[in-house]
Amino acid sequence: MESRISGPALKVGNKTFPLADLSPEALAYCRQIEFCEQQMARLQRELTLLQQVRGDAVVQLPPLLPDTGQTLLRQSRRRLQWPSAPASRARRY
Repeated sequence: MESRISGPALKVGNKTFPLADLSPEALAYCRQIEFCEQQMARLQRELTLLQQVRGDAVVQLPPLLPDTGQTLLRQSRRRLQWPSAPASRARRY
């Protein structure tokens, strides 16, 4: 016999729990998990956008450098680093 759950429910594994039956502490954890998932999704969208903007800038920058930037990049074997992000790892362009 299958029991039907009316209203919002939480599914964990193969079990479903009506939200109305959960303790206030369990509901607080549900809200915390939901908040974290929303923030992670927002940050993932932001990261994707930032990676695209950075990639576009890396492509657009070399032609704007002196000597079309090619001489500078070939002669320099040291790692380049953006001055606005000193704590980040050095990156080669």
